[in-house]
Parts: sequence; structure tokens; C-alpha cells
Amino acid sequence: MTGAPIGFPLPPRREFLLSHHLRERYDRTLVVPGTRGKVRICSRCTGQLLGTVTYAAVLLTGAIELGGLLEPRVQVLWAFAPLPAAVDWVRQTVRGRESTNLRRVLSGALLGAALLDAVVLLLTRRWVELAVAAGVFLAYAGGIAAVLFSSGAWRRVLAEHLPGIDLPPGRDAPLP
Repeated sequence: MTGAPIGFPLPPRREFLLSHHLRERYDRTLVVPGTRGKVRICSRCTGQLLGTVTYAAVLLTGAIELGGLLEPRVQVLWAFAPLPAAVDWVRQTVRGRESTNLRRVLSGALLGAALLDAVVLLLTRRWVELAVAAGVFLAYAGGIAAVLFSSGAWRRVLAEHLPGIDLPPGRDAPLP
């Protein structure tokens, strides 16, 4: 495949940077008024930002002590926090079960908080917990990659998120 992906019209570059969705998927974005009109931003990424900011606010205000958040039993919970986002995205991408923006924002918030938790582990030099978190992340990534490759959806995902990419000849997964 060469040129534009599967015949999709491309959004303006500045908008694609914030939404990273083609026009056909604008229902997966939130509309925010901007200085040059409406700006579309990705719902799940918005949730990630909200989760990160919330986790940081909890730490910075002292609402919960850092030691409590870094306890092993709490870290086990953080390991499962990205699961709703992963399952929601895979169901939507592979099975064509369209999610909702509320679900995307909420699952993204859990993902964002879990990502900042991993950064906190790094900054506090909790190497064992960080290694476990990295292993869990690799398990998520490996599971998602296996589903994408076994379903053939990987070609469509690359075409949608990297417009103009040249892919080797092969079967394109049908759009959900």
C-alpha cells in the first residue's frame, strides 16, 4: 500500500497531532473551542492527562502519603489499572464494538494514573516494583500485538495512525 491509507481523507496536521484520528473517527474525540475555531482532542489521551494530573495532585497535596501508594498491595492494583483501556481499545479496533467517549476518558484516566505511578517508582528508585510494572506493561503490549497480528488489524491500525505509511502487500483487515 502506498500513499494515503485506505482512501481516508487526512485532517489538518495540527489537528491530527491532538486527535490522531481520521475524520471517520472524529466521534472518538472531544471538541474544545480554540483560538482558531474548534480543536479535536483524543478522548482517551484526555483521560490519560486527567489521570496523570489527578495522581500528581493527590501526591503534591499530601491527600495520600507516598508510602501508602507504593505499598506492594496497592502496586498490584496499579498493575490492573491499564486493563480497561487495553480491553476497550482492542474490542473497538478488532471487533468493531464502538466505545463511548466517557468510557475512553475513564479508562484513559486509569491508564494515565498508572503511567505516572511507574514514573514515581522510577524517581523513588523502587527498582523491583518498577521491573514488575515494566513486565506487566510488556505483557499488555504483547497481548495487544498478538491480537492485532492474529486478526490482521495491525495493517489498518498503522494506516490510520501513520497516514501515508508504505506497508508491504497483504490482506487489510476490514474496517469495523
